[in-house]
Amino acid sequence: MKFNIVSVIAFLGIATGVQAACRDGDDFCGDCNGTSCKVAGLNYDCKAGTSCVGNGGGDGAYCGTTTGYLQGPYNCPVKT
Repeated sequence: MKFNIVSVIAFLGIATGVQAACRDGDDFCGDCNGTSCKVAGLNYDCKAGTSCVGNGGGDGAYCGTTTGYLQGPYNCPVKT
């Protein structure tokens, strides 16, 4: 497979754009989807003591992680 400079720059721009959308210093972020955090089309678990279910949660609510790992765990908006 051959890569050219345009495809590499486009890829890096997309990756940077995804991170730039996160807030509160989160490395990766997504939206609550049922009881989990959906990031890049995949569902990940909420961090212990947090949930997507309850007041302030629900589908579409913000969730993020500062662990540096895409697989989380994710800080979800409802504290349990």
